[in-house]
Amino acid sequence: MLRTCVLATLCLLSLTGAARGSGFLLTDHDAAGTGRGFARTAGVDDAAAQYWNPAASSFLEGSQIKLDFHYISTQLDYDPDPGEGFDAEQHQGHFFIPATYAVFDISEYVDAGLAVFNPFALATRYNRNWAGRYQSIDAEVSFLFVQPSISVRIPGIDLALSAGLQFNMNMDEIKPVRLTRALDFRFLGLSDGFIEIEGDSQSINVGYVLSASWKPSYLGNRVAVGVTWRATPDDHEIKGRAHIQAPASVGLPARAGAKTSVTLPPYLTVGVEFMLLEDELWVEFGYRWVGWSTLEKLVIEFDDPRLATSTSGFDYQDVNQFMFGVEWRPTDWLALRCGYQFDESPASREFLSPRLPEGDRHGVSVGVGFQTERFSVELAYMHLFFKTATKRNLQGFNSPGGPATANGQYDALVDVVGLSFGMKF
Repeated sequence: MLRTCVLATLCLLSLTGAARGSGFLLTDHDAAGTGRGFARTAGVDDAAAQYWNPAASSFLEGSQIKLDFHYISTQLDYDPDPGEGFDAEQHQGHFFIPATYAVFDISEYVDAGLAVFNPFALATRYNRNWAGRYQSIDAEVSFLFVQPSISVRIPGIDLALSAGLQFNMNMDEIKPVRLTRALDFRFLGLSDGFIEIEGDSQSINVGYVLSASWKPSYLGNRVAVGVTWRATPDDHEIKGRAHIQAPASVGLPARAGAKTSVTLPPYLTVGVEFMLLEDELWVEFGYRWVGWSTLEKLVIEFDDPRLATSTSGFDYQDVNQFMFGVEWRPTDWLALRCGYQFDESPASREFLSPRLPEGDRHGVSVGVGFQTERFSVELAYMHLFFKTATKRNLQGFNSPGGPATANGQYDALVDVVGLSFGMKF
């Protein structure tokens, strides 16, 4: 059954678009966690521990599996500065993010785990005639991770430690990078051309995850602490092809080889959970640090000399995320959840681009869970409010046909619905 679930997740991921996160880090991988405002690193108590805190798997009973599906709806409004194009541009997207988690009980103190999920993704799509078309029309980034891990609980001190590997899988069906923009031929009196670049990972990149979970029994299990560190040290080498549509008189090739590399950031998550009412009410405070400063620029090189190297500046900054979640279980079979999270944007004003024009965000969420001795179903909803992102920089100024900066204000709204199914065996 596990093999079937993992294969199903891989197939779904091959059809998945991407969603907006802080930068392009996704945390929408578990309905219970979404319902708690992503504050579940310390208090996770099912197979989704493989995402939040693999070490917590050692405190679970028996073996478990969990399937998760998130639907994400995005809307982006562009309000241009004077002389910067149309009065309004609206982008709407609908995306599905699946994940699979499994925990295997090896012995009283040792557990093995497996996770298949998509931790980094983004998608922005604009009309082909919008003011910023020479910077971006479509942008998609998506990475599939497969993570095996081992967790060990140390007798007598209520501490569990875990180590695992993160494999960025190379699959033909999943294109980690897909970028489209217009080519500016206005200076020649010609209509726009278009270039689309899509590429595949050229190797299996290996990262790692380290985590710890502490649930001191001498405090009556009223406090839990969780820490998770994830990192993928190697650059993700991506090769593919560029498809060009341009007037014949320009002399550009119809296709050309292209390559680039992407550096994914490390991130640290810490959570502390308190039980306020005996086996009934819990609150958790969470914090996440994301090392986005690893992403400075995106350089795309072509194997045809008629196409110049493309360089996009990012100059991302490291960011902080703060989370708060509440879970109330009035009965053994019902759990009610709510949460709040604040997430900083890594984008600097100097390099803010239509490819990812987001500001700081606030998120509020609610959730409900139903469980029996063997099965569980969870549902969650989150709404994200983004601070208006104001672009007033020179990105796009050097377009051959004249400035096309698409300066103005970008307002985003995101709605998230999560659904999870769990089983113990």
